[in-house]
Amino acid sequence: MNVIVLSEITLIKELTEEIKSASGKITYFPLIEILPLPIVDEYILEDVNKVDKIIFQSKNSVRHSQKVWDSIAKNKNLTCLAVGKFTANEVEKNIGTPCGYPSNNYSSEGLLSISEMDAVSENNILIIKGKNGRNLIKDELVKRGAVVKSLDVYERKRRSFNISELNLDKDQVNYIVVLSKSSLDSFLDSLGNELDQYKLVFLVPEKRITKSLRVSDSIQVIVVEEIDSEISYLGAIKKHQKLLTVG
Repeated sequence: MNVIVLSEITLIKELTEEIKSASGKITYFPLIEILPLPIVDEYILEDVNKVDKIIFQSKNSVRHSQKVWDSIAKNKNLTCLAVGKFTANEVEKNIGTPCGYPSNNYSSEGLLSISEMDAVSENNILIIKGKNGRNLIKDELVKRGAVVKSLDVYERKRRSFNISELNLDKDQVNYIVVLSKSSLDSFLDSLGNELDQYKLVFLVPEKRITKSLRVSDSIQVIVVEEIDSEISYLGAIKKHQKLLTVG
């Protein structure tokens, strides 16, 4: 098997060990660079002291919000929430505050479905995210009656690369692990007309990411919902390979 990981992934060490133990090859090449943005809102610390809930939309939203860490830690009345387990772990590790997250479906949709997001009418909520990140959480919470403010603390930049660096193999199926639409778009734009020359299976956490992708005999999509487990990725790959053998 030939596995190519195009997004930053917390369990890359564990996944690499699992792939190699299965006699596979793996290339780790995140296509998106994360650049911190200055926090210029002079009232942001006051906002943190007043909010009922703070929501972190990604691990990077935690890492690049150091300016408000102390205020979050001191506000014992607020509830911290995150879109997934790894983001919540970053909150607890860096800020020392308990952080809730969906038990499964690590995504904006998953977070919106948990009980803490039900009775939010008149709640003051701060969302910390990346520039041009999804606004689904904000828009939905406003519909539910919350007063919502968002703070962008980083931006994404496409990484310059040569397609040969990804170690795509024309003689076998390439399993592409991609966790964001921005990473997928960068990959597809780089391949251009060469896309159909490869057999590609995209492993993604939700179908939304590959919505614009044209599925064909040479291009397939597998949704891996348990993205916090390297075994889930390997299991999905092995299941696909078994189907190829049967077919």
